[in-house]
Amino acid sequence: MSVSPRVTPACAQPVTLHCNVSSNNGVDLLVNTLSWSYNNVTLCKVENDRLTEPAGGVQCSYVNRSLSLDLLPTMLLESRPSNEYFCKLRSNLGFRREPTSVKLEECCRHVKAALTTEGPTCTFTGVYPDGDVHWFRGATRLTESNATRQTKKFEGGYLTVSGSLLTKSDTGTYNCSLWSAYSETYIAGDLVLNPSDPKEIISPKEIISPKSGVGTLGPRWVIFRFLVVSVLLATL
Repeated sequence: MSVSPRVTPACAQPVTLHCNVSSNNGVDLLVNTLSWSYNNVTLCKVENDRLTEPAGGVQCSYVNRSLSLDLLPTMLLESRPSNEYFCKLRSNLGFRREPTSVKLEECCRHVKAALTTEGPTCTFTGVYPDGDVHWFRGATRLTESNATRQTKKFEGGYLTVSGSLLTKSDTGTYNCSLWSAYSETYIAGDLVLNPSDPKEIISPKEIISPKSGVGTLGPRWVIFRFLVVSVLLATL
């Protein structure tokens, strides 16, 4: 019996797990039951060569002693970031159980920068599993609690995280970055800048390390995806 290796879907995309049954010793194999389970709950099951009704949130198929389990995004998002699934076989040769796992990749689908009467605002949508907005000016992080505001809203398994920088300054470049405590990295970011101040613009490699307070992006920042949006702050 063989199962799919560990799967890491991008941004909670649908996942298909396969469990294949065969006999390697030339002995006739009679499958009594074959099933996929998670957290001691049977998701789909084949009994006497017939597929039974699957559990909610999944789809199953059984062809030529191969049981496939399709995990829909809604089920993946309701689960923990790392999950273990088991394929179980009962046959005339005994009982076997093989594990595999699905590890969801953290993600942010979209970043949007805007200007409000309060100051620069960044909205991160399609966030999984969580994130916090950090603001920078140049290489300096703005940490004053009374100068920033953040809201979170759960929508369809994902978070929408909005952060505002409460400033009336009409010059300079600001960076909003989404910090993930799960992986301890920035997973997305955006620039709010004044095009008349090109010296203020910093590249992703110049974002400071939150642990040291200074420095450049090291290998641990490889997944940082940087989106640039130019906004004229002088219109405030």
